[in-house]
Amino acid sequence: MVKSKFFLITTYILFGVFSLSNCQTIKLSGHYLENTTYGTKHDLNLFENGSFQYIIKEGLACDTILGDWNVKGSKQIILSPKKIENYHRELKCDTCSSRLYIRTYALLDSYELTKPSVKIYSKGGIIEDGIINPIEGVIMQKADSIQIDYFGFEPYMFMPQNKDDAIVSVFLIEEQSELLQKVRILKIKKSKLITEQGTTLRKQP
Repeated sequence: MVKSKFFLITTYILFGVFSLSNCQTIKLSGHYLENTTYGTKHDLNLFENGSFQYIIKEGLACDTILGDWNVKGSKQIILSPKKIENYHRELKCDTCSSRLYIRTYALLDSYELTKPSVKIYSKGGIIEDGIINPIEGVIMQKADSIQIDYFGFEPYMFMPQNKDDAIVSVFLIEEQSELLQKVRILKIKKSKLITEQGTTLRKQP
């Protein structure tokens, strides 16, 4: 009997905490903007499903951060960005004539990066360097990996499933991506959120 009462009380408490947290999440969700400042823009969307989109523009730099958010206590919001990594995507090509084409892009905004450094490796040694598209199939048949380098971005090494007759799109992340992936803490102040740097974002009607 005592155990049943204890279980019932515990259930009510947990339900109450969950309901309160859920209500607070719905209340805080919405669109937040920084006061208009020349050359700087902070645009934050907190969605009810616990995800967020944060666009930060400072000068010529503009970054979009995606991830999940949650409320800590009643005075802070924690933004936890999703981990992003370099990757590639392959497309079989019927008109490539025993060649491999590589297209390189910035992952965050899909901006094409022209003339990347392409190195072809075989058994740990470089067999071709400074390659310009396309890569001939005879070279690829000897290869066991390809390395893509681009100034300001993290290098990426991979081996495509199709060694010829294919187009490979490679997506790179900037070397400063750890700044985009760091956890951010925002202070809650009525209908405003304040960043660690003191930027004030106001909730939009």
